Amino acid sequence: TSKLGFCFGIMITSLFANIFSPSVFAAIEISSSEETRTRAITLTRLAINLGIAIGPLAAALLIKHVGYSSLFIADGATCLLAGFALLSFHNLFKKSQTKESTKEIQGEGSPYDDRLFLWFMLFGLINGTAFMQILSSVPVFFNKVNGLTETDIALFFMANGLIIFITEMPIVKYLEKYKNQMVLIFIGTVMMAIGHFSLVWFYGSIVGVFIYTLLITFGEIINFPYVSSLSLVCAKGKNVGAYMGMMTFMFALDHMAGPFLGMFLADNFGFRFLWYVVGGMGVIASIGFYYLIKPFSKLQNESSQD
Repeated sequence: TSKLGFCFGIMITSLFANIFSPSVFAAIEISSSEETRTRAITLTRLAINLGIAIGPLAAALLIKHVGYSSLFIADGATCLLAGFALLSFHNLFKKSQTKESTKEIQGEGSPYDDRLFLWFMLFGLINGTAFMQILSSVPVFFNKVNGLTETDIALFFMANGLIIFITEMPIVKYLEKYKNQMVLIFIGTVMMAIGHFSLVWFYGSIVGVFIYTLLITFGEIINFPYVSSLSLVCAKGKNVGAYMGMMTFMFALDHMAGPFLGMFLADNFGFRFLWYVVGGMGVIASIGFYYLIKPFSKLQNESSQD
């Protein structure tokens, strides 16, 4: 119940959550083919976003009718259920895991020696830090500038999660015909950058809220699944766990840097300045991804031939 104890609890929870993520991607690499890999990643994101859509409502109902303690008990219980569910599928997973796939997952090669992957992670970090405003400064902006209530903001997050849940899998399936996935990452990044600029162009207007919601949601849909998919392409024949650990580390940095940067800029320079900065970060990331299109096209061609 102390501030220090609470922070320690969050740290431990985050630590184990981030240990879990690289293993999930390594499991996807083993159990999916090259044709189904992006869809497998999308299905994982689908589950996460359904949780994001349902979670806040379930939490609010528990807090209102039972109390805060019930929220943490429910969180712990659902994690235990998920763990035992995964354990029950262990034998089924082992059947899909060949000696060749295991050898490939545990191959040699450090992500720190892969310059192309490091540039990819850098531009992903810049874009992700801008995107993370959706969890921190955007709700505060909607409340202080647009006058939205807590319920209105909860509906915004629910809309974001439901749109992703309903449309992401069909969109990813349709986009499979585009072989150069870096082009899709570039387009998604541009959409998210425009979404941040729209909060300045329609400052304080509900129109800005709708435009931002659509652009940030669909930009996320055609960006993040392919960041994970291309990370696996970079890791092929190397240490997949290390590569996906690096990707998880990038997202962890986004979660740390994004909220602090956003609230610091908003507090000291105002929200207009903040949206110009994060929109500019999106532009920088877009330019970076644009210059990575050709190298990744070559890498994907070599990977498909292997």
